[in-house]
Amino acid sequence: LVFGGGDNVLAVFVDATQPELWSYEQQGIYRHVWLDTAPLLSVVPWGFFAPALLTGAIHSPGGAAAPQTADGALLTPRVDIANAGAAAVNGTVTFALADAGGAVLCTAKAPFALAAGGWQRVAATLACGSAAAPLNLWNTARGGAYLHTASAALVDAQGAALDAVSARVGLRSAYVASWHAARIMVPQGSGAIAMVSSFGASCYMHGPAYGAQKAGLDKLAHDMEHDLRGTGVIAVSLWLGMQVTERSQIAAGTNPEQYEGFLAMAENPEFSAHVLAAIDAAPNRDALSGETLVVAEIAQELGVTDRGKQPPSHRAMLGSPRAKNPAAVY
Repeated sequence: LVFGGGDNVLAVFVDATQPELWSYEQQGIYRHVWLDTAPLLSVVPWGFFAPALLTGAIHSPGGAAAPQTADGALLTPRVDIANAGAAAVNGTVTFALADAGGAVLCTAKAPFALAAGGWQRVAATLACGSAAAPLNLWNTARGGAYLHTASAALVDAQGAALDAVSARVGLRSAYVASWHAARIMVPQGSGAIAMVSSFGASCYMHGPAYGAQKAGLDKLAHDMEHDLRGTGVIAVSLWLGMQVTERSQIAAGTNPEQYEGFLAMAENPEFSAHVLAAIDAAPNRDALSGETLVVAEIAQELGVTDRGKQPPSHRAMLGSPRAKNPAAVY
């Protein structure tokens, strides 16, 4: 390693021969890869949470459709820290909430004391905002995906910085992307917005975080249909099957007896795109809007094949999408 300046080269090897077959694992390194360094006493990976609760009155200074403000909010951040060193460490965690411009709105401090090899969760309560200094609530008209950033900074008993972490406060990327797409599609009177979901929205798959965000995508498409109704723009959520990728093909070549059956049922990545195009061109496209659709099933209904094959549905094994609910509460 080169310390104190100069370049280091990090080589990353992907082993595509392991016995998993989930699509995102089959694709190898398909996201950005980076190396995080941390001091001996540091925040553990994914160890910072900052739930927020509005406590003050909500106002709409510019009218009902304009961005809103709140007279107060209660932020209850917590951070998990670990001491990988050989000596005990005492110190303080400073929690803070900043607005989109970086101005600090509220802070709180909490002590910690970690023995060598120890772990501790440190929490605090921050009362933010007031009637005189209200908080800006998130709204598409304000621009950007987030308005606030919560942070936690660790220092030792002598005030020396140890580690720091921050997180955007607020599942919005799919909503924000859809909002920007709708601004283009609605004026032209056409378009289709698709959420890439999965059977994990219904059955247990990979853990609560995976399932919750898939269920959220289904509901997002469901409610967007209501708001987009009559504009010519539709929104659907698609449940994909297993995907044929480079990794799955390598795995099948290494262990054909284990994977050939899976690959025989898997879908090629472009199959979903062809299905979405067929949905957008279907005479019943408006009726399909807001639905959660199994790609293999709607493909058969609309006459779309996957390179000449008809992939099977996994509904019987993994469950069904929830039905569209016509009720609306304003």
